[in-house]
Amino acid sequence: MAFKSALVPALDAASIAGSLQDAGELLSGTGRFIRVHHVSDVYKPPASLVGAVEVAAIANAQREGAQKLEGDIRQAFKEISRTMEPGLEVGLTVEEGEMPRAAAIAARTSDVTVFRHRGEGKAAFDPSFFEALVFHSGRPLFLTPEAGSAGNLDHVAIGWNGSLQAARAVSTAMPMLQNAKSVSVVTIGDDRRGRPGAEDLVAQFTRCDISAKVIRREDKGRTSDILTNAALENGCGVLVLGAFSQSRLREVVLGGVTRKMLMAPPMPLLIAH
Repeated sequence: MAFKSALVPALDAASIAGSLQDAGELLSGTGRFIRVHHVSDVYKPPASLVGAVEVAAIANAQREGAQKLEGDIRQAFKEISRTMEPGLEVGLTVEEGEMPRAAAIAARTSDVTVFRHRGEGKAAFDPSFFEALVFHSGRPLFLTPEAGSAGNLDHVAIGWNGSLQAARAVSTAMPMLQNAKSVSVVTIGDDRRGRPGAEDLVAQFTRCDISAKVIRREDKGRTSDILTNAALENGCGVLVLGAFSQSRLREVVLGGVTRKMLMAPPMPLLIAH
């Protein structure tokens, strides 16, 4: 069992190469397919304003900009696709729609969405882009930092608190977990609180012939830092997370774990909700 297909959202020409590389490293086995998908978000003025000179000029300028962007993406895809390894099929699709929701809908027919973060303050820094992919695609998001995944996907860490979201993340990550050489279940403090504990999850992994261990950390410091440090200290190359296990409003107000990770991923993340 493995991830076989991935969708790579193409925001601009520069965002394709890194994401394609990371997607190629994530997929395994035969029949691998990566779909690069661009959504042309063209401004359409309200009917009441159609014909207004200023609005028409704005719409025309945005349409010309969208056409140039699409042309740049097509050219970049053409050049990059020539360098892809044999046995990996890649394709490009383009549609008109509203980003980022349209990209999330397109991702529903792929196993996983892959995007390499451009870095803080650059394109796609707005967390709403990633939140749409997580909430509206029904698929996990493999989000890598600016440096990429570095191909280190054999050792996987899971951030576990026994929540529904964490359980769903584990379920969507099973293609990766079953191919991993080791799995570390990272939990903070008393992880039970009426929920399944880390040991319960490891017991389930053992029944599935997945080699796993529990890493327990004290609840001292930021949750995101504790999880990341535990994963890196144990040689893990990717961290599996359930998105927004607190209420989403509380995450927005307090700046929770999910939003912090989305804004500046400290390592490759597989996120699901």
